[in-house]
Amino acid sequence: MKSALELPIPELEKLYYIEVKCSPPIHVGDTGKGVLNIIPINGGRFEGPKMSGEVLNIGADWNTIQSDLIGKVNTRYVLKTDDGAIISLATDVLHKYPRNFTLKLSPENL
Repeated sequence: MKSALELPIPELEKLYYIEVKCSPPIHVGDTGKGVLNIIPINGGRFEGPKMSGEVLNIGADWNTIQSDLIGKVNTRYVLKTDDGAIISLATDVLHKYPRNFTLKLSPENL
């Protein structure tokens, strides 16, 4: 039996390569949902085949590490293309940290 709906195979296309400048992390501490560190994003550049430009000095990476070493990374920042377009970006990602990662983010090491 053939399906009534056949979805196309997804394709990926490189949009750009980005490098951001960050200020030192701000250690907020335990929020009840994990240890929060905020890393300010204060500039940078992106280059790609169809667009390029600068990362504006607006944004940050909110990084929460839970006790099970599951990390939640939430970023918001703004790009300005070379032709003047403004692009607001937001990401929300979960990932697993290696066991020794929490030592690197302890308050004594910030």
